[in-house]
Amino acid sequence: MARRKRTEKKRILICTEGTETEPQYIESLIQALGTSGESVSVSTVGVGKDPLKIVEKCVHKLETAKNPFDMGVCLIDLDQHATLNSAIKLAENHGIEIVVSNLKFEVWLLWHVSSRTAFFGSKQLDRMMTENKILENGKHLSTKFPVENYPQACAVAYRADPELKPGRRGPNSSTSMPWLIDLLTGKNA
Repeated sequence: MARRKRTEKKRILICTEGTETEPQYIESLIQALGTSGESVSVSTVGVGKDPLKIVEKCVHKLETAKNPFDMGVCLIDLDQHATLNSAIKLAENHGIEIVVSNLKFEVWLLWHVSSRTAFFGSKQLDRMMTENKILENGKHLSTKFPVENYPQACAVAYRADPELKPGRRGPNSSTSMPWLIDLLTGKNA
């Protein structure tokens, strides 16, 4: 009997603005994807608030990795960052994809439990996160967070911005996280 040839996993580096919430979410998401995420090996790096520094860190990690990555992805909040345009340009120059969340990543988390796509202010979004018990102790993803509701969140994201794609600054509220889900499941590999 012939042995089945094992396909090699695609290695993706994901650098995030958040140092806690986003990496926790990505790790939970990979677990929730189970076998559908088996074609991908993900390494997350939480960097901090400045989009340019996030992309620079991604470039550095991609260039110095002992075991090379196939691609880099940066998760960035739209916020009011002065370096966002420079970050996008640097990412384009290095073949790195950027997932932009407008207003911030928390809108994606909210869509796991709500389908509201209205314009959000930062304080309003924070209040909704608290009301829905999405975060614990400030920035830690709740142990009861329903990461398995990502298909619902994707549907809401497409309703909020039918043209979502990496690098796009969509309307408030929007995110291109569904593109990343497709990447992790091999749908847009």
